[in-house]
Amino acid sequence: MKTDDTNPAKWLDEHLEAFLDGELKAEEAQKFERLLEQDEASQQSLLWAVNIRDELRAVPTPEPPATLQKDILHAVRKEARADQRNSFFSALGALFTFEQTHVLRPALATLTLLVIATTLLFVLNRPTLPQPEPESISQAEIDQALAEAKWALGYVSKTGRMTGTSMQDALAPLLKEQTKK
Repeated sequence: MKTDDTNPAKWLDEHLEAFLDGELKAEEAQKFERLLEQDEASQQSLLWAVNIRDELRAVPTPEPPATLQKDILHAVRKEARADQRNSFFSALGALFTFEQTHVLRPALATLTLLVIATTLLFVLNRPTLPQPEPESISQAEIDQALAEAKWALGYVSKTGRMTGTSMQDALAPLLKEQTKK
């Protein structure tokens, strides 16, 4: 990782999250700590980042609607059945692409037709299980989920890092009050 020795404050700001997550190499972590000891503004930034991280961890994880799990399982099962059909027909096509002798080809074609006929009989005679109707989700639940997702993405996105300075300015009075307590 290339460091910017001309602007230590910028380097600290760019590596703050990696430091908090314990992702810096040993020498980078030591450099971070040395620079942090020399700059009071960076110490304040670290305190803000720790407070924000702690507050985010304290936010409860919302439970998804019960129907969401059923809908996902239904879609996965449907996709798995389609994948099985596709792989069967791919294997079937592969049988006829190999260079076979004239004697082997008719035997493979007969065997293939028997397998297809048996499979179709099995599939057509198998009772189908009734699929439950998915419950509808209210617009309020959708709006709430979207709002929560937007908040979460805002905290972890690169845009959040770029607007960090303005967030620090807005949160500074609140954090100063909190540190005084």
